[in-house]
Amino acid sequence: MEPSILVILRDLAVILIVLEVGAMLVGPLVALFFVVQGLRWVKRKIRSPLLQAQLWAMRIDRGATRVSGAVVEVPISIQTAAVRASITTRGVVNYVLGR
Repeated sequence: MEPSILVILRDLAVILIVLEVGAMLVGPLVALFFVVQGLRWVKRKIRSPLLQAQLWAMRIDRGATRVSGAVVEVPISIQTAAVRASITTRGVVNYVLGR
């Protein structure tokens, strides 16, 4: 074979390889494009319901915190009063006994 024919065949092979690689990349790139577009659409559609859900979750959290604080406040105040009375009684007894 003549060297000029080999050069032409080499150039054609390089062109074919480039075209094949380009064709193999087109499918995934198109799929990626539509996936990104779909995610943008979903994000636009779901933003409002997610904000509503966040609002309700915050309301529930605040209500639960308020109620749990009110429930726990009674035993804590009883315990605090009992400890204060015990310490005061001990102090008075120690004072009377002269300790």
